[in-house]
Amino acid sequence: MSLSLKEKLKLSVIEKEKKTILQNISNNLHIDSNSITFESHDYNVFLSKFIDNIEYQPIDLSVNENLLFNQFCDFLNSINNNNLVVFQIITCNTYYYLKLHINNIKQNPALFWNIKVDNSNKMLECSLVAINNSFGFSILPTENFYELRIWNSGMATHIQTTKLRGSRLLNSTGGK
Repeated sequence: MSLSLKEKLKLSVIEKEKKTILQNISNNLHIDSNSITFESHDYNVFLSKFIDNIEYQPIDLSVNENLLFNQFCDFLNSINNNNLVVFQIITCNTYYYLKLHINNIKQNPALFWNIKVDNSNKMLECSLVAINNSFGFSILPTENFYELRIWNSGMATHIQTTKLRGSRLLNSTGGK
């Protein structure tokens, strides 16, 4: 197979995935698919917006995913605006970056939580960042643990995060 044919096939698969993602969100939320766009980001450039500036909390890789989903929902509930955000979706083929209003995600957090980890190695990874970087939620896998980052500069107080160790929860204010 020639390189150009391989590239065309890959682009065709990507376009089909994009269409499926948009249709899934549009059908579940009953919104116009034109209100959601795909942005082009380099993975490392996208992460550089927050990875070095926001302290992370190490989370055991064995943590129950439902506890992390609860953190995600708590974070969403702490946002009191409808700013545009970028939500990262990972598939077997590529990384996608959806640009949409946060209220679309708040409308059905489980929908977004479940499409964010459709990748071959099934490692949990989730990133949602406001366009202006004023708030965000990120779970990034490392070799030994997840890095959980939650920030909201629009709030007067720190977001209280929860240390997750296995299936236990311990209250904390975060840290590195």
